[in-house]
Amino acid sequence: MTVTATLSEALTKAVTIPLKFIGAHRYSAYPPEAGDYEAPAGIRILAGATTGTGTIRTNHDDDGDDELFTVALGALPPDVKAGSPSSVEIEIQDDYVNAGSTVTLSATRTRVKEGEAVELILRFSRPVPMPERLQNDIMVRVAGIDNEDGDTEEYLNMIRVDGGRRTVTFSVQTYRDTDGDNERFTVSIPADEQFGWMTWLTVGSPSSVEIEIEDEPVLVTLSAQRTEVPEGGDDVEMTLNFSAPVPLQWWEETRIPIRVSGTDIEAGDLRWLNLGLNNISVRGGERSRMFLVGAKHDSDADDERFTVSVDTDSLPEGLTAGSPSSVEMVIVDNTPYLTVQDVEASESGGNMHFRVKLHRPPDRTVVVHYEVQDVTATHGLDYRLTDSTAASVGSTRGHLVFEPGRGGTERRVTVSVIDDAVDEGDETFRFILSNPSGAVIKRGQATGTIRNDDPLQSMWLSRFGRTVGSQVTDAVSDRLLSTPGAHATLAGQGVDLTRPGGGEAAGRTPAGRWPTR
Repeated sequence: MTVTATLSEALTKAVTIPLKFIGAHRYSAYPPEAGDYEAPAGIRILAGATTGTGTIRTNHDDDGDDELFTVALGALPPDVKAGSPSSVEIEIQDDYVNAGSTVTLSATRTRVKEGEAVELILRFSRPVPMPERLQNDIMVRVAGIDNEDGDTEEYLNMIRVDGGRRTVTFSVQTYRDTDGDNERFTVSIPADEQFGWMTWLTVGSPSSVEIEIEDEPVLVTLSAQRTEVPEGGDDVEMTLNFSAPVPLQWWEETRIPIRVSGTDIEAGDLRWLNLGLNNISVRGGERSRMFLVGAKHDSDADDERFTVSVDTDSLPEGLTAGSPSSVEMVIVDNTPYLTVQDVEASESGGNMHFRVKLHRPPDRTVVVHYEVQDVTATHGLDYRLTDSTAASVGSTRGHLVFEPGRGGTERRVTVSVIDDAVDEGDETFRFILSNPSGAVIKRGQATGTIRNDDPLQSMWLSRFGRTVGSQVTDAVSDRLLSTPGAHATLAGQGVDLTRPGGGEAAGRTPAGRWPTR
């Protein structure tokens, strides 16, 4: 284009009129960039002439924009003043309508795992020939080959393209299903679906891409907040974790089979879960699901071990057990329990004390009954229950009470040993706990042993043994019986040598005392 500078009258010498160029802006037109045009720094007017011209050359660019700028007078010589008009606005119209571009399609990969997105690229042979601040839409079709509804987003959609771009990236999302199969689909640029006014666009080759979806089952694992479940205490959180979102629509639901097993645990020991098979509901799209397990109070004092596991044989289609899929748990029993220990004493030792203990302080009143039972020792002859907790004087039964915060966790039951001079060997009796309330019995039977310390053991047994000693005392006793009315003590045993009832000798008294007449 030509720009003309005009003087109001001719000068006697040549003069150069300087120019300056100012970028301008209005709707759909923008300031030019370097290289958009070439222009002279000024216009030369010869002596005696009143006009001069300069040429502004415009260049092709790739942006598709119209450019707008102003040509104005620069700093004039002293003998020239600016008149009107002193500037002119010039618009360079872009020829994008006539500049064609070919579009092709490619993918960053052609094999993706279920649930992943695949990235695709539209490439243009030259920049999109339109103003870069304007946009066009390229139609793209996604179609299945052997995939099913829900495997991908299947659509004919518009991909937004800005003017001046050489590439545009977009993605297609795949989704998990439950069939276990690989699926294929295509993404293409349908030439017959493009807007009719986009005469500049040509669909090149390749214009379609085939993508394969690799089926990958969702792994299910199991974890626990902790592995100890307090009996009657707080519940423990357990969590089903999924390696990917559950492959269902968000409003759909499935059930995960959870099995509880163990040789220690019994039906009714747990809260929220049952012994055997349980079902935990999960919804599509979830990555985890929490559930609870708790323990009820029972009547024993034992810890119970059990296993919570994902039942792999019953998992829904599309889900597979991962690792870990089971957790070993234990119910920690906190019921107070009672124990009693064996006691022994010598025959001349006085008293025996049976110590009945609770393993922890009670939080409620604990009552337990007890009794003593003969084994080889006889109540009233060899020992006697003399504790203040006995039911009555001479009784073999009683009961103990443990109060919260009072008296500690131990009670003592006193049994008195009755000394005699009869050599009868060690003797035993039982101390038995029964009928507890507020606690359970863990060790409820103890043995009381009375150690014999009569003379026969020290004199005879150490030298001859019990069999020989007994034979000797029997022989000597028979000799003494030949003297009627005589009395004697042999090896600590009183012997009555009288012969009542026609001369028969009286036997040894069980307590070592002489019979009176």
